[in-house]
Amino acid sequence: MWYSQIFFLVLLLTTIPVLCDPVLVDGWKPIADVTGGITSDPNFRQSGWTGEPGQLAGAQFTLSESRVITGVHFVGFYHNAVTSDSFTFELYAGRNKNPLQLLATMTAININRSATTTTSISGDGAIVYEYWVDLADFNIGPGNYILSIVNDPLNDNWAWAASRGGGDGASYYRHPVYNWDWNLNSQLGLSYQITGQAAPESSTFLLLSGGLIGLGVLGGRIRIAQR
Repeated sequence: MWYSQIFFLVLLLTTIPVLCDPVLVDGWKPIADVTGGITSDPNFRQSGWTGEPGQLAGAQFTLSESRVITGVHFVGFYHNAVTSDSFTFELYAGRNKNPLQLLATMTAININRSATTTTSISGDGAIVYEYWVDLADFNIGPGNYILSIVNDPLNDNWAWAASRGGGDGASYYRHPVYNWDWNLNSQLGLSYQITGQAAPESSTFLLLSGGLIGLGVLGGRIRIAQR
């Protein structure tokens, strides 16, 4: 009977290993090597700073062909007590020019946070946290970009964790209120991974719509946050 075939298919999909989307951009540094970070918080005010608060951190990367961004994996820490998060994920276009064009603010579908056993040397011994974020699919073409991850936790400042030996293009920071240029920090390399898939072609869409229409009840792409 047809329903027995559907049952077998559902059973198979729920028992086979679920693969993560592949890593498109790998700027990952071992968590044990975290030595500090770049504060990325719209309410951050450095000691003795009398101007408007705020600082953003960004990581530069390059894509050689079109892709679909589906998630990001990174580490960070809080200067004081751990509180609720309020993340923003922005994508800027360009390289070695300022100001860069803001392409989009990507939408987070799901955010997971987990404490590690590592503490940041320059973060007053703060515990380093690991984050896995599912993003709404975002199509992006080949080119040079900066990914900015900003967090505005309640009554605290947040830093994107990094390690020494960043190198050119590893990490940047800027002041959002005064629209300062993105400044290179060649001493620190922000730790992150961008996950995603190849950009689908029109023929792929036809294949999916024609061959899998009977499985529409299963819905969407099977994906799990990378761990």
